[in-house]
Amino acid sequence: NNSVKDFLCKNQPGSTFPPVAGNVEENDIIDVSDNPHSPIIVEVGGRTSKRIRISSGMGPLFYKWPLEHTSNRPVIALDVFDTPPPLPRVVKDYYKGFLEDPCSWAEKAVKEYGADMVSIHFPGLDPSILNRPVREAAEIAVEVLDRIKVPIIVGGCGNPRKDLEFFREVAEMASGEGIVLASVTVNMDIGEYAKLIVDHGHVA
Repeated sequence: NNSVKDFLCKNQPGSTFPPVAGNVEENDIIDVSDNPHSPIIVEVGGRTSKRIRISSGMGPLFYKWPLEHTSNRPVIALDVFDTPPPLPRVVKDYYKGFLEDPCSWAEKAVKEYGADMVSIHFPGLDPSILNRPVREAAEIAVEVLDRIKVPIIVGGCGNPRKDLEFFREVAEMASGEGIVLASVTVNMDIGEYAKLIVDHGHVA
């Protein structure tokens, strides 16, 4: 189906594609080798954790592409919080007894539920919640990394000043570990944030 192929080749990898219609069958392989856009490849993880290669690929996920276009499978990250957020009862039931301890929560996500990565959020840094010290939060993040041995994504609380202080602390403590520092807020010093990532071998 040339219209489908033309559409794919004109769009950036990772775009949202409409449902394939017409006479394209479920098991058809669509050639996207002439797509002019190269996939974005990022490696996360470091000395402590295993390394994982994440790629935007050459087309939407879960389609039956030729192997060379889907060499990096989707990566699943499960969320963990330093202080329990409001959660549906069904989620609480799966993590019952672990929600007060982010390190144990992360271990359960990896060992029992098979997470490839863990995304640990620190809303407790917020001065209006726990006002957790940045050093304490960074120590928790590093302990999670040590215990689960898979790459981590580290998020702050949304306060640009406190988050940057936290990112600075965790970037230095986990230097070379290839963690994902997420995310930038509007009023954050982007230059310093970028320098932390480059100097300490992390990912944005």
